[in-house]
Amino acid sequence: MYDVENSLNSLENVAIKHLRPAFFYVNFLHNIGMIKNAGIIGSNYPANARLIMTHPGDIAIAAKEELEKTFTGKTVRYVASDDRTLTDVASVLGNAIGKPDLPWIEFSDKDSLEGMKQAGMSPAIAITYVEMGNAVKSGILWGDYNATKASVTGKTKLEDFAKEFAENYNQ
Repeated sequence: MYDVENSLNSLENVAIKHLRPAFFYVNFLHNIGMIKNAGIIGSNYPANARLIMTHPGDIAIAAKEELEKTFTGKTVRYVASDDRTLTDVASVLGNAIGKPDLPWIEFSDKDSLEGMKQAGMSPAIAITYVEMGNAVKSGILWGDYNATKASVTGKTKLEDFAKEFAENYNQ
């Protein structure tokens, strides 16, 4: 995305609004099999890591709002719905599916990569997710978000998404 934004920003006499959504809640739907088969949820970042998340519906609302405005230059809008730790994520999702003790487990990069490939993800995409996990773990993923003093503006909180997650889990 960085390269795409820079390429677009090189255009002259064009106003550009970049929407930068946070981690999509719906990515957690890929963990349903892990929860059902192993009784855990996790990735290659620790339970105490900060995760800023958003819902596609909140992205759509932000896009609509920005399209209705007049803007100039090259600007950025972050789209974030909630800001929590993975301990919170495991607890909220676990409670929603009747597993209140659902643990968040940190995997090694190698185990995380192999698990995603075994689940059918392409190696190229799986490598990107491992890289993103390292950016979450180090906190670098949120560097510009923090520097611009962006804030949570989306309406869909983790507890709201947990209902959607539970519906998918119970299908």
